[in-house]
Amino acid sequence: MRSLRVSEPSRVVTGNFPLHRAKLPSGLRLLILPLAGTSTVTFFLVVRTGSRHETPGLAGVSHFLEHLFFKGSRKRPSTRAISETIDGVGGEMNAFTSKEWTAFYAKASARHAELLVDVISDMVLHPLLDAKEIDRERGVVIEEINMYEDTPMKSVGEYFEETLFGRHALAHPIIGTKENLSRFPREEILRYLKRQYRAQSAVACLAGDVDPADGIALLRRALRAFPGGRAAPPTAFRRSFGRERLRLKEKKTDQTHVVIGAPGISFLHRDRPVFDLASAILGGGMSSRLFLEVRERRGLAYAVRTSPEYFVDAGYVATQAGVDTRKLLEASRVILREHARLRDTKPSQAELNKAREFVKGRLLLALEASDDVAQFAALQEILLNRILMPDDIFRLLDAVEPSDVQRAAKRYFADRQFRLVAIGPSLPERELTHVLSR
Repeated sequence: MRSLRVSEPSRVVTGNFPLHRAKLPSGLRLLILPLAGTSTVTFFLVVRTGSRHETPGLAGVSHFLEHLFFKGSRKRPSTRAISETIDGVGGEMNAFTSKEWTAFYAKASARHAELLVDVISDMVLHPLLDAKEIDRERGVVIEEINMYEDTPMKSVGEYFEETLFGRHALAHPIIGTKENLSRFPREEILRYLKRQYRAQSAVACLAGDVDPADGIALLRRALRAFPGGRAAPPTAFRRSFGRERLRLKEKKTDQTHVVIGAPGISFLHRDRPVFDLASAILGGGMSSRLFLEVRERRGLAYAVRTSPEYFVDAGYVATQAGVDTRKLLEASRVILREHARLRDTKPSQAELNKAREFVKGRLLLALEASDDVAQFAALQEILLNRILMPDDIFRLLDAVEPSDVQRAAKRYFADRQFRLVAIGPSLPERELTHVLSR
C-alpha cells in the first residue's frame, strides 16, 4: 500500500493572516489559518465544480447534489442525525453552489474541530444518496425554484446572466430547472459525483483557534480517502456573449426589478482593482453617484447598487434597482448616463480616495470571523491557485489612478455593450429599446 505521508506544513506569513499549507499525495490542498482572539474554528471544503461544468441536460445537478449530501452519510444515515450532531455542540453548518465551485462549511467552538471535520468529510466522501431521499428532495428544490421565481429581486440577477452569456454554460441557472430536476436519474448523479469530486480540484481549510500541526494532521486523517485525480474542466469562455441586449419578463409585481450591465473582466485580469473602484464610485455605498442620483435626488428607488462579478475567464459589471414601472425609463436613463459620465470624465482624486477606503473597509468588515477568513482563503486557492491577503489587495488598490478608472470605463462601458433585463408589469419594450440604442 502506498504511503499516505503529506508534505511538511510550510508557514508563510502574508499580509494579515498566518497561512500554513500542505498537500496530500492525492493532490488535495490543505490550508490552516490560525487566528488570534477567537475561540471558534471553521472547517471549509470547496470543490471546483458548479453550474458551468454542466451540460444543458444536467443543468442544476451541482446544486442538487449539494442538497443530497445532507440527506445522510455512512456515519450519520439521515438528515436528522447530521443536523443533531452540529446542533448538539451549538455549531452551524451550510453549503452553497456557484457557477464555478461548490463549498461546505461547519463552525463551532474550537474544541469541536475534529467533529466538524468528521461530519463534513463523511458527508462528501460517503453520501448514501438513497433513491427515496433523492426523489423526496426533488420536490424541495422545485419549491426553492418557485421561491426564487416569486422573488424578482433575487431572480433578476440570474435572468441577466442568462441574457449576457447566451448559449454558454455560464448562462445556466445554478439552481437548475424544474424539468431537469424531475428527471435526473440516480445513476447520472453518481457519475457526476465520481467525475467532479476529485482531490486535485479540492481545497480544505481550517481557520480560527487551531494549532497548525494539529490541523494538518486532522485534515490528513479525515480526507485521505478523497479520490485522486482532477475534475473534468468546464467549457472555456471565448467572449461568446449573447446577442440580446434587451430582455423583459412580464410579472404582476408592485415593483419592476431591473439590471443594467456590460461584459467585464476575469478574476485574473490586471484591471480587477480598477473595476472594484469604478463599481464603488458608481454604486458602492450611500454616497456613491447612483445612490445619490437615483435615490436621494430623484426618489426613483429605495435600493440601487453596482457590483462586479468575476469568473476565471469572464466577468461583468451590473447595476440593479427596484423601481415603480412608471419610473423605469427615467431610472434606466440615469444609470446609463452615470456610466457614460465616468467614461467621459475621470473621477477626482478625492472621489477615488473615498472609493478606495470604502473597498478596503468593506473587505476588512467581511473578514471578522473564522468562517469569513476560511472562505476568503479557500476560494482564492481553488480559483487562482494563490492567495492574496488584504495587505496585498490594498497595495493593488493604492496603485490605481483616476486615469485608470476612466481608461477602463472607456473600454468596457461603451453604449453598445450594455444589456438591460427587467421583471415587472406592463414593461415598455419599445421605449427601453430606444434608451439602449441612444
